[in-house]
Amino acid sequence: MTQGKVFRLLGKTKIFNVDTCQRLLSAIVKSTSLYSAGIWALNHSEALEAIQQHFWKRVLRLPRSTPRYFIRLESGSYSLKLDIFKAALSLRTRILNSNENSLLRNAYLELKRAAHHSPND
Repeated sequence: MTQGKVFRLLGKTKIFNVDTCQRLLSAIVKSTSLYSAGIWALNHSEALEAIQQHFWKRVLRLPRSTPRYFIRLESGSYSLKLDIFKAALSLRTRILNSNENSLLRNAYLELKRAAHHSPND
């Protein structure tokens, strides 16, 4: 849905510039796709990567079979896994630096303890 708005905007302005498209991707598509990514996106990075790849394939009018590395080279973009990892690390740091009585911190530590004692490992 968000990508559709971006493409309508690009169509109306009739301006094509990779830098402009990169800014639009970051400002609109990434901001909605990666909202609260630190919480949920670590296990969904491939699906999010597909969103970015679809955007560039459509902007550059490339076939679906175009490899990801080629798109990154042409667009100057990087894998979204980096943004996802940074968001998760930032969230974890914020939780661990929070007040000892913080509900969020206590919930995180309890989940961590439960994960270590889980028989599913």
